[in-house]
Amino acid sequence: MTFSEWFDEFFETYCDGVLSYDCTVEYKIINNKHFYPIANLELEKIKPIHIQRCLNTAKNYSISRQRKVYFLLKRCLNEAVLNEYATKNAAEKIKPPRNVKKDIVLLSSAQLKHLLFEEETPDILMFKLELWTGLRRGELLALTWENVNLQEGYIRVCQTLVNCKGKAQIKNTTKSGVDRRVPLCDESRRILAAIQAQSGNCKGLVFHNDKGQPLSFTAYHTHYKRFYKERQEIYPNIPYISPHKLRHTYATHLIQNGADIETARRMLGHSSISTTAIYVHSTFEQMQAAANRLKYE
Repeated sequence: MTFSEWFDEFFETYCDGVLSYDCTVEYKIINNKHFYPIANLELEKIKPIHIQRCLNTAKNYSISRQRKVYFLLKRCLNEAVLNEYATKNAAEKIKPPRNVKKDIVLLSSAQLKHLLFEEETPDILMFKLELWTGLRRGELLALTWENVNLQEGYIRVCQTLVNCKGKAQIKNTTKSGVDRRVPLCDESRRILAAIQAQSGNCKGLVFHNDKGQPLSFTAYHTHYKRFYKERQEIYPNIPYISPHKLRHTYATHLIQNGADIETARRMLGHSSISTTAIYVHSTFEQMQAAANRLKYE
């Protein structure tokens, strides 16, 4: 059996219908772009050098993509061994690409002010709410007015938007599988009230397309990139940050303003504190203050 034949069987059995739609699409892309050096090789003839050739096809991609190529290939070949289509997994002889941590770019308070606090278009209000609540993108796009309690001051996060075979669908669970309540501050309440006033709607989805359907991830990113481009034309010194960095910014500012990491974890909906710690970034001023407090008495 060739690798190509086995990958098709592996994908149908272990991926399609089991993993998320986005994940299966990504696996297909990885197979087409990075596994072609071994596509026609018999499974038993695949050697470590062939694995390395596959990895070399991803050398100009991000470390994240390189690691996905490696671990998908390793798992695919491991299943071939378990199913007795091969006697060894050549990927086990190759080390995975190193996950090098990069400095995460976050905007300063002044840059955030220029970016989000000078206008209040529907798009800007959406991104403002993301910044002031730390909701995940899918949670934001699945938010309904029924789960917004302005009187008591909280959002109930119990749904998320998922991409199912290219279509946006709302799933009645969160990424962590646990519902949570996110408290609203005065500013996030005001933002929600402004969204309500602009839309004239207090039922159904908070953010939706012209047909009242969920705003797709593609549409969301189109809105975000257009909005960011317009702001950078006015303020060219503002570096581009991905939408997810708004959540990073929320987490960092929570900690910088006195929240303990366990409280931040619960507000962000993380299952473990170790995940929250990834999001939290100390400023140099904070590190300097910590150094100044150091004593050996």
